[in-house]
Amino acid sequence: MTEQPETDEQREQREDREETERDHAAGNHQYCGVTCEVKMPSDMLRNFILAKGYPGTAGALDELLRRAALTPPDVAAVQPEPEAHPTTTAWIGEAEECDGQWMYLGASPDRSVIEERIARQQKRFPSWADGTPVRRRIVRKTTTYTVATEETPR
Repeated sequence: MTEQPETDEQREQREDREETERDHAAGNHQYCGVTCEVKMPSDMLRNFILAKGYPGTAGALDELLRRAALTPPDVAAVQPEPEAHPTTTAWIGEAEECDGQWMYLGASPDRSVIEERIARQQKRFPSWADGTPVRRRIVRKTTTYTVATEETPR
């Protein structure tokens, strides 16, 4: 029986698999699947895979159940990173420009200040010149500071 020559698509898929395997062997697990022992997908991705049951995810549930049955590492041995400064939260008011970009209206650690600013803006400028209503939103900005260690990437 004569073997069919590899199509461009098949060649590209094979090369992608080989590149992923090389990356895995080199310690880069960005594109590893759910069977990678080093990097398991996040809870959100795992739940998405399980809930949707997309093609190509066959065996994902069995793999996840197998890993869940493994003995977890000693949780007490894992120390959280020390905080350098307390976490800060600020509230930012924004308005959507005609081109879809969000324009800064102001910021405050007190959400009610931003709510009042947005209400004043809405009262004074309810729509653009063409009659399109101005969309506004409140964004929460959270800043966390941790102490850099020797292992922290630069």
